[in-house]
Amino acid sequence: MGTKLIDILARKLNSAATLSAVYALGCSYSNTVIVGLPVITAALGKAMIGSIFMIITFHSAFLFALTFILAARSQQHGFSWRNFTRSMVLNPVVLSISLGIIANGLNIDLGEQLDEGLSLLAKPALTCALFVLGANLSFYRIGDNWRFALLASVLKILLLPALVYVMANWVFEFSEQNSVMLVLLSASPLGVNAYLIATEIKQYQSTLGSTVVLSTLLSVLSYSLWLMWLV
Repeated sequence: MGTKLIDILARKLNSAATLSAVYALGCSYSNTVIVGLPVITAALGKAMIGSIFMIITFHSAFLFALTFILAARSQQHGFSWRNFTRSMVLNPVVLSISLGIIANGLNIDLGEQLDEGLSLLAKPALTCALFVLGANLSFYRIGDNWRFALLASVLKILLLPALVYVMANWVFEFSEQNSVMLVLLSASPLGVNAYLIATEIKQYQSTLGSTVVLSTLLSVLSYSLWLMWLV
């Protein structure tokens, strides 16, 4: 009887750990590419793009790895570094940015024609990103668990940026421009990839789907407040 009770408690604790890990991802993962990048470049200029790309490269890898590790305790097969590494290496965002960093580091000459063609593609990229965001939102709905989604949205676009502001200014003492960039990145709404991770782990899928919609809509107001205060 005692052994069965311990097993039941252990399963409940493992399940709670998985739920907490997924929900924490929903309160911390930012839509840096489609929302954060256009807002920051409009506010601070295109000179910040290099720093933003460096953050984006490690942003997904760190948060996804941490979520999978914490949630693996209740999974039958646990966490697989091999599968995780393969999925991250083949991630189009991480792969494209990594290849770009390597090309710049090696000073590879792409040729004048290819360079001009890529420049033409880059000009409307940020504007198109916002249209892509609108298209993505049409696939998600605010469900019955909107209260959990609203709480996650408030934590994501208000509390997290406030904590980043405190850490950037009074702990690490970053420059003003870098501090503003980090706060605006953290104030970005929840990214769709967090919902895909929740679907893979099979926890909080509906909540994170609703959070994607709510945080994106509310980010219009929160971004206005952060920009008025910081810029």
